[in-house]
Amino acid sequence: MADIALDALRAGASQLRPGSRHNLLPSLVEGQPVVADVWIDGSLGCVLVVHRRGDGFVSEELYYSMRNDDGDWLSCEHVSGSILGLAPQMSEALKDVPGGSSLAVVSESEALLHTGRREAEDGYEPVRTLTVLVGEDADRIAIEDHWQGSATPGGQAGMDVRSPLILLVLLPGRQLRVSALHREGSYFSAIGDPMEVFSSEP
Repeated sequence: MADIALDALRAGASQLRPGSRHNLLPSLVEGQPVVADVWIDGSLGCVLVVHRRGDGFVSEELYYSMRNDDGDWLSCEHVSGSILGLAPQMSEALKDVPGGSSLAVVSESEALLHTGRREAEDGYEPVRTLTVLVGEDADRIAIEDHWQGSATPGGQAGMDVRSPLILLVLLPGRQLRVSALHREGSYFSAIGDPMEVFSSEP
């Protein structure tokens, strides 16, 4: 799976095509690990890989890597893993996100990773990651990036929903405001309340 994650970083999010979200979990019936999402933040890259367990449920594995001075990705390292409790043949699990929301956290973890940033002591920082289940009505995800203690908003990003599971990665001091959007012609409208997620340390 580390090689699958590395290939995903090299390809970027482009390998996740629009419409593939409906095929991701059912494709696990064949037993092959599948990349659910890729998160790249500068020289730090994280990949969410899901696979089918022997009991039929879906498990996630998180991998990360760093770019070298030439911009190439180093070998991926395993960070964490957990059971998601989703059966790949149960498409109903994707229609109604827990709590009736369009976004729901299904797992989270924190690990001390080498980020290489100048702010990091000895290059290592606590990095928080969250796996979020996206409701079927969501066509696009909007992410506003803020830094704790800052009065001005940070960058904003948007991405088409290509997977029922998305990965959020928070470095220390980071605050993300995540919104699910539904496409109506050439416009997008928000679905439900936005999700606010924070890093564990300022």
